[in-house]
Amino acid sequence: MGSSSLPEHPTDRMLLWRNAIQLFHIYPKLSFFGPFAQAGIRDYVIEVKLSYRNSTKEGDPDAGKMFDPDICASGESGWFILELTTNPKAKGKTLEKYRHLDCKSLDIYDIPAAHGSPDVMSGRLEYVDDSGFCQLILLDQLEVKKVENIKNDLLRNCLISANGTPLSKLPELPIAFVPESVKDKTGVRVGLLNIVMRLFAPNCAGMTAGEMADAGLERLAKKVDPGKRNVLINKIESEMKTLIGKHMGDYLELKEDGKYAPTQKYTGTPNQRSAIAVRMRSWALSEQVPLDYNFKSKTDPTNGSTDDSKEKDIPE
Repeated sequence: MGSSSLPEHPTDRMLLWRNAIQLFHIYPKLSFFGPFAQAGIRDYVIEVKLSYRNSTKEGDPDAGKMFDPDICASGESGWFILELTTNPKAKGKTLEKYRHLDCKSLDIYDIPAAHGSPDVMSGRLEYVDDSGFCQLILLDQLEVKKVENIKNDLLRNCLISANGTPLSKLPELPIAFVPESVKDKTGVRVGLLNIVMRLFAPNCAGMTAGEMADAGLERLAKKVDPGKRNVLINKIESEMKTLIGKHMGDYLELKEDGKYAPTQKYTGTPNQRSAIAVRMRSWALSEQVPLDYNFKSKTDPTNGSTDDSKEKDIPE
């Protein structure tokens, strides 16, 4: 089992998702060939609702229910479901249900048609026994566990070939949000850090909450279930209201056109930008775990700072 003493952290969640998405990519110059891409499965959608097929078990309590696994991907060789989690609890029971999800529900999305039952995998940062399912450990390098449970021959062989492939030196994907970010306000705030700082860049015309969501989702924006995107937008609006009302009201405002932008008081001096950055980190990390937390992610949103936890006055 994984260590239950290590609390979940948004940067861990983001690292897990970024590394999972890398498996759909190929970087020839780095000699990196993502196993999903190698298996001809490069199209995917995120947290879309799939219906549960009637199983052979009479009185199945899940019959007729809808489920929204993290990633559903399909291609010429088949389709699979990948469930990503940093929770140390085993997910075997959930993964077993995913085996019965109906691929016909994917017909409305712009990905290749799927047929039959999916291969089901879990993705984690450290090993947890998820019963009879293939598991991908997505930390510094790709580790493939229980690959014999993959039915798709091509996908299985590609995963075997990719086992041990380094992930830490790949170009970092600029994804700041995933649908799971909305589970806690810290995930939204950490995702907003760099996006809000863009508002103070020269020539920035401001951004709406929807534009901020898409900027943070980046390449995932068109792959996420529209309902989940709307939830994220609402969370962003809520957190921006708090940021402006309690922390940055003198320098950031919501315009009549729905865009967030600097106020006229902001003049763009280096001292102002530095103080704003400190205040942003204080806002985003105010309810975080202790500073000695063992971050797994190579991206620490505090930028290594340990003495800027208190808000500072912003210079005129």
